Amino acid sequence: MSEQVWCTAETQRRIGRRLREQGLVGSQHASFGNLNRPVPQLERDAIWQESVGGLLDPLDDRYAALGRFTLRVVVAGSVLRGQVPVPTMTRSTRPATTVPQYTVQIEQVGFYLFDSYDFNGDQPLGFWSTTGVSRLPAIGYDYVSNESFRNWRAQHGRGGDFLVYSDLKLIRRNPPDSFALPIMG
Repeated sequence: MSEQVWCTAETQRRIGRRLREQGLVGSQHASFGNLNRPVPQLERDAIWQESVGGLLDPLDDRYAALGRFTLRVVVAGSVLRGQVPVPTMTRSTRPATTVPQYTVQIEQVGFYLFDSYDFNGDQPLGFWSTTGVSRLPAIGYDYVSNESFRNWRAQHGRGGDFLVYSDLKLIRRNPPDSFALPIMG
C-alpha cells in the first residue's frame, strides 16, 4: 500500500493495455474493474503481484498456514476522454488542432492473497509431531515433505490439492490517483 504499486510506470502501462483490450478507451467515459465480484473472478484483472514468504521466515501461524504465497493487486475506476492541443510549427489564426487524451482515474484498490496447495515437486514441509512443527530434526518429530503427503494421500484416499484466496481488502482513493494514457499510434 505504501509503495502505491498501481502508480508505477510499468503498472500504468499494464492497466492501459488491459483497458484498450477491453475496448474501454475511445468513449467519453467508461468505468472498469468491478471489485464486487468473488476474488477468484478477479484473477485475470490483477495488475501487480509479488511472492511473499520463504524458508527463512519465522515459524508462526502465517508461515504454517501459507508458507510462500502471492500478494495481488486489482484496481477499479474510470477512463475519461479529453482533448489536448497539438503544437503547430507556424503561427496561424486557425484554431489549434487537438487529439484525444485519456485520463485513467484509480478510485479503488483491492489487495488479496493467493496460495496453491498442490503438493507437486519436492518441497520440505518441516519436522512434525503431534505437539508441533520444527524446522530442524528433533526427537519424536517426523520429516514431512510433499512426497510424504502424496504417499499418505494415496494410502488413505483423503486429502487433495486446492487453491486459497483471502478476502479482498478494498481501499478507496479519495481523491482518485490519475494518470494520462499515452497516445497509441
